[in-house]
This record gives sequence, structure tokens and C-alpha cells, in this order.
Amino acid sequence: MISIRKKQKGLKVATKSGWLQLSQKVDSGLVLLVQLAKNVSNEPLSLRTVAENTGLSFYFLQKVAADLRRAGIIEAGRGKNGGYTLSKLPKEVTMKDIVEAHEGPLFIMPCLHHGTSCPRESECNVRPGLNFINTTILQTLAQTSLYDFIHPTSWKTHSK
Repeated sequence: MISIRKKQKGLKVATKSGWLQLSQKVDSGLVLLVQLAKNVSNEPLSLRTVAENTGLSFYFLQKVAADLRRAGIIEAGRGKNGGYTLSKLPKEVTMKDIVEAHEGPLFIMPCLHHGTSCPRESECNVRPGLNFINTTILQTLAQTSLYDFIHPTSWKTHSK
């Protein structure tokens, strides 16, 4: 998967990608959640600290955190010692949760969204195959948790 974070020194970032690409919000949300999950003190972590540690924009992280908070994935603490913490265990937060917190329900074609009909539905030969692909993507996202990003797993050793 191509990351769309800011270009870092010596790192080539693709400017054009295929249609299946994580948005900048999803990418940054995952970075934020990994920072929170790795926070061994379990004390609230400020977005300024995350921004300094990752090179992400503090102002953009505020938008990302708001989406994750609305989805119930993180909690915000106020005051002098305020900041953010995970509201669930890393094993309970899936990639599907993270993506949907920022992008809403996932489907690769509008006709696959529940309740949507297509004028070519009766003669469409590709919808069953596209539905299979969509279901497989959703299952994979639902089976991949935040825990997988902070602990070595078999899929990490097989990626290119």
C-alpha cells in the first residue's frame, strides 16, 4: 500500500496510484493510533507530541482525532494533563473501523452499497465478482487489527 504522508528526505512517494489507496486521513489516523497503542505509560498523549514524533501536521491531526473520537476508537482528556488514549484494546480496533471512521461505509462500486440499484442490474455479469472482491477486502480489513501493526506478525514478514 502506498503511504501518502509528506515526502521525507530520500523517500520517493508516488503521485499517482490506482483506485484502491488509503486516504491521507486513514494513513494519519493509523499513525496516530499506533503512537497511542505504543504509549506504555498509558497516560494521555497530546497531539502536539504525536505531531513532533511523526512529522504530521498538528492541525490535520486534530481533524483525524475528531473522526476517531466520534467513532469511539479514542477518548479525549481535557486540562493540563489532557490528551488522547485508546478507548479499546489494540486487538479490538480493526482496519475496517479505522477506514470507516474517516471514510464511511466501504464499497468498491456504488452498485454494491446496500439499497442501491443499477439500471443494468438484470443483465450485469460483473456484479457478483465485484461483490466477492468487495467482501474479501472488507473481511481482510476486519481481520487486521491495530495490534497487528504494533507486534510482529506473519503478514509483515511476507510483505514486499
